[in-house]
Amino acid sequence: MAKCELNLNLHDDGYAQSSVLAGRAVRLEYASGHTLEQHWQTEDRIKWKGVAGSLEGYSQYETYRAFEIASGLVLICWTEDSTTATADGDQIDGPWLTDVLLDFNTMRAMASWTGPTADGGSEHVLDQARMTVIELDPT
Repeated sequence: MAKCELNLNLHDDGYAQSSVLAGRAVRLEYASGHTLEQHWQTEDRIKWKGVAGSLEGYSQYETYRAFEIASGLVLICWTEDSTTATADGDQIDGPWLTDVLLDFNTMRAMASWTGPTADGGSEHVLDQARMTVIELDPT
């Protein structure tokens, strides 16, 4: 599959990219049964790892973008061109398009990701999570 091309269309008076997450980390307990950690190591590098559920033991680094929509409300986006993770069988290499809305006021998150399936189709997942602030893994 071809590499996904980034196409940012931002208004001058729109939401600016933010570094508000740099140096922070959370654990996300999703309704689907996945428990993931997101470690925002810098303003554009995220390490995500599975700590429970079918993604347990997997981790990857991605380049992300963050937008602070309101105080404590952050939208993050990234694309995985390939993945080492598996969930319910073999994971197909990307592109996997991922968006997560993090609400630090209510400690809830909503994630949306879309990617290819083994039969040539695509899958869209919408999942909600409870968030817990954790210590950053700097590695």
